[in-house]
Amino acid sequence: MAAITGLCDRLGVIEALDAAVGPVKQRNRGYGAGELLTGIAAAQLAGEDFLVGLDRQRADTAGQQLAPVPGLSSTTAAGLARRITARQWTAVEHGVAAVTGRMLALLPAPGRRR
Repeated sequence: MAAITGLCDRLGVIEALDAAVGPVKQRNRGYGAGELLTGIAAAQLAGEDFLVGLDRQRADTAGQQLAPVPGLSSTTAAGLARRITARQWTAVEHGVAAVTGRMLALLPAPGRRR
């Protein structure tokens, strides 16, 4: 999980997703779309299949020190996901494309061509 968190930080995954999707709540507090999607993806990479897996991850105190989005619960994730509009879900692709561009820019030139 430490490697995933480091990669997310280096590529600015949360920031890119937040910039593409925009705000999902009126008040700017708590989790945004970037944290929601990154937290769910990190839980999936840790072997979780369902939103309740976020609660299992959250209960792991040591693991939360390594997680890219510590403290995200299943109920928070579900509530936040319901607030994301169809246009915002489409915009997620732009955020992922930005992250992909950042990743490719880090590769040596021969790797980028492939």
